[in-house]
Amino acid sequence: MLQDVLNRILTIVIAVDVFALGVLVVFIINFRINLRRRIAEREFAMLLISAVQKSETTEQVSRTLNINVSEITNFCIARGIELPEARIARLEAVKRQKEEENRRIMEEEANWRAEQEHIKEALQREKEADLKKRKERLRKFGIS
Repeated sequence: MLQDVLNRILTIVIAVDVFALGVLVVFIINFRINLRRRIAEREFAMLLISAVQKSETTEQVSRTLNINVSEITNFCIARGIELPEARIARLEAVKRQKEEENRRIMEEEANWRAEQEHIKEALQREKEADLKKRKERLRKFGIS
């Protein structure tokens, strides 16, 4: 009697263990499938990023990878990857901004130099006027 109860308990424990092992095997298989999918996704993303960085247009990328332009655009937007046109536009905007900044700096420097030249000329005229006044005073007193 006790032996029968223990055998039933042992059978139940073995059945639960086999069921848990089956669930574990299913999870491991699912993990492996998901891992392979992620690796393939990342490889494609790296290939796409490389193609996007080397190309000047999305059409060139689509020809390189044999994928539709809309799929590339959607993938890039979903992953936050900068499209070639946007990259080129951003670089041109940065270049324009740097050129504008350099031009502004040059203008400010030219204005500063002109102002310094004006101040220098004003000081020179003031010195000359002062020198004339001294010469006049010396002539008045007959010391010339």
